[in-house]
Amino acid sequence: MAKLDDGEFESIVAGSIDDAASFVDDEISPQRALASTYYKGELPDVEAEEGRSRMVSRDVRDTVHSMLPSLLRIFTSSDRVVEYVPTGPEDEQVAEQATDYANHVILAENRGFSMLHAVFKDALIRKVGFVKAWWHESEEVSVQRYTGLSQEALMVLQAEADEVEVHGQELDPLGNVVFDATVSKAKKVGKIRVEEVPPEEVIVARRDKRLGETLIAHRKMMTVSDLVAMGYKLEDVESHTVDSDFEDNEETITRRDRLDEMAGSTTNDALRRCLYVEAYIRVDRDGDGIAELWKVCTIGSGHRVLSAEEVDCHPFVAFTVDPEPHVSPLEASSIADEVMDIQKLKSVVWRNSLDALAQTINPRTVVVEGRAEIQDVLNNEVGAVIRAKSPDAVVPLLTPDTSVQGLQMLAYADEVKESRTGLSKAAVGLDPDALRSTAKNAANAVVSATQSQIEMAARMLSDGMRDLFRLVLKLIRTHQDQAKVVRLRNEWVPIDPRSWSDMDVSINVALGTGTNEERFNVLAGIAAKQEQIMGSLGPQNPLV
Repeated sequence: MAKLDDGEFESIVAGSIDDAASFVDDEISPQRALASTYYKGELPDVEAEEGRSRMVSRDVRDTVHSMLPSLLRIFTSSDRVVEYVPTGPEDEQVAEQATDYANHVILAENRGFSMLHAVFKDALIRKVGFVKAWWHESEEVSVQRYTGLSQEALMVLQAEADEVEVHGQELDPLGNVVFDATVSKAKKVGKIRVEEVPPEEVIVARRDKRLGETLIAHRKMMTVSDLVAMGYKLEDVESHTVDSDFEDNEETITRRDRLDEMAGSTTNDALRRCLYVEAYIRVDRDGDGIAELWKVCTIGSGHRVLSAEEVDCHPFVAFTVDPEPHVSPLEASSIADEVMDIQKLKSVVWRNSLDALAQTINPRTVVVEGRAEIQDVLNNEVGAVIRAKSPDAVVPLLTPDTSVQGLQMLAYADEVKESRTGLSKAAVGLDPDALRSTAKNAANAVVSATQSQIEMAARMLSDGMRDLFRLVLKLIRTHQDQAKVVRLRNEWVPIDPRSWSDMDVSINVALGTGTNEERFNVLAGIAAKQEQIMGSLGPQNPLV
């Protein structure tokens, strides 16, 4: 097989990115945009007639907000969200340290709770939530101002600092020349960045069944200033500051509609935006018959390649609550998918029931033309007089009250929603009468059914946590090439990953810990049993 030249390589990359973007924009984003609209409490596919009720049920939002606290508690109530498993007895202490450090990196250094909240919400509403973890290097510049420096001190600073700016010189009381100067020192700092990524910014190949199997890319609009700060040449960037098809993505418009209404064009060239894509694609560029993984950064709608390097992994992790087997992770099912039709049904029935109730409370009126004063009839003042020439000139048009049937349909819709999601009023505490006159075992069964649904979602999300911690461990071992002192468990501990070996990842979510009352009852039972043993065998018994 022949090697690919730069033109052929760029053509393959551009074609793959365009096909993946078409898959996301045309097939996936419209579904996720619809779910986001329902979550906001809107019904884009149901028009409200003028003068009729516009009530919208908020089932998608209510269901998501009922599940989210439990899922976050499961993954954050434990001191260690995930544990590393040593490969041998000599790695036991290293695994303990690596576990503490990785949890510190994700939860403390990178706003872990906020990240999990955003990702879980994306998974519950928009099918999938994405996290990106990478090693980020930046340059920190410290500036200090000095006065009264001697010639020798100024020379020392000039030798040590990156930049020294002398502001002036004068004579001190002894007649010596002293200087005022500003000293700038630059230092490169590297750290692991873990951030949530908006789902519409991630594109994958339409035939990939695993994340990043052939292509996964992160696309976003960036300013010329940001790209130049990343090290790209200004002349390579400024010619691509044009609008992109990504701006027309339905999901992007739905998510940022209010922001776009406020945004305006800019005349500052440095703040003009262009499409930037960071793609991870498998291509056989050297012609050896094996497709290697390449990190390719492109710019503009034509996807001109700015840089390309061979890498061993991509930095993305996907979280889903109900993945579909044998298809792309983007085609997973979400809680919103299960509830949207229920929200639509309840909203329509609710509106009609309110309209019927309004017609019953304020019925329409039949007026015999010429037999009553129309202005009197139109006057809604309580107790107002209606002047009429005969008693039957003004007659209310009675409308039967059908709101009761509507309420019954709403109750049935709630039952369907509970059977789909497992979230009952009894379990989430929405109805104080739901467990009244209910046997204890039956009540526990209701709560257990809800917990099983949430546990199933947590089990699926834990796969994403496992992949995230495995990726973080790889980044720590690869890039942190010197010891670092970190406060772990109220102690300052030196962390040196250069000696760490590869380790497996074990999920340690709080699924089986139970409620505080259940744990207290278990401990009380253990204490009672220990007191019984001590009473019969004495305080020096081998059991207590």
